[in-house]
Amino acid sequence: MRKDFTAAKPGAPVDEAAFVADYWTRVWQTEGDLSRAHRDLAGTDEFRVIDEHLRTLAPGAAIVDAGCGLGQWALFLRDRGMRVTAIDISKPTIDRLAALFPDAAFRHGDVRDTGLTDASQDAVISWGVFEHFEEGPLRCLAESFRILRPGGLLLISVPYDNWRQSFSAQRDTRVAAPPGPEGLRFYQWRFTRGELRTEIARAGFAVRDIVPIHRRQGALRFLQHSFGLDQQSRAARVLSAAIAAAAPAAAIAHMLLAVARKP
Repeated sequence: MRKDFTAAKPGAPVDEAAFVADYWTRVWQTEGDLSRAHRDLAGTDEFRVIDEHLRTLAPGAAIVDAGCGLGQWALFLRDRGMRVTAIDISKPTIDRLAALFPDAAFRHGDVRDTGLTDASQDAVISWGVFEHFEEGPLRCLAESFRILRPGGLLLISVPYDNWRQSFSAQRDTRVAAPPGPEGLRFYQWRFTRGELRTEIARAGFAVRDIVPIHRRQGALRFLQHSFGLDQQSRAARVLSAAIAAAAPAAAIAHMLLAVARKP
């Protein structure tokens, strides 16, 4: 497991949970488009991996979207007949979602302590969330284990620590600021396949599969961090498509998606 850091804004909270909430509130307020919350996600890498597993759930299954962000997956799964509870640490984002979609169950909370009843859920999904706490993912995984019924399904994604990341880190010329509230703050962990499998198993789950996803996004990040290309530029779009098509997923993919069951 390797750490990534981010620059802390002036006045950023010192407490980690408050810092994470403040960081993502800023991101969703500046970059989030709630008009796209209702999206057909059937063509995504995530859905291509999890569809067969979701099909094993009974109609009306109870699912937690742990760290729901802008709510796309919560609404997508709800529209497919699931009973979804969507939780996020950013209260302003949850308040906006709840106002826009009053018929959906959006709740402000911490994925490490959801407040949900023991063994009450059929599945937990969480995309790019469990890596954002410096203590590691174990509390997130333990809480998912607690709220899942026996046989319950865990579907999570985390950043992939692979060749692309190692190569980019060697070539990245950005100057690091000193650690501390006004310098760099912990942002996320990156995982190899083996490390992710170990963490999930430590929490008591039986790991079924770990799949690299988001090759194109990985290629775009590779071009930006290693060669300074703007991800929105035509050159980056053309080159990233070629790299994603040619490079092995294990070398270039941006994320790992894990499928596990509670025994």
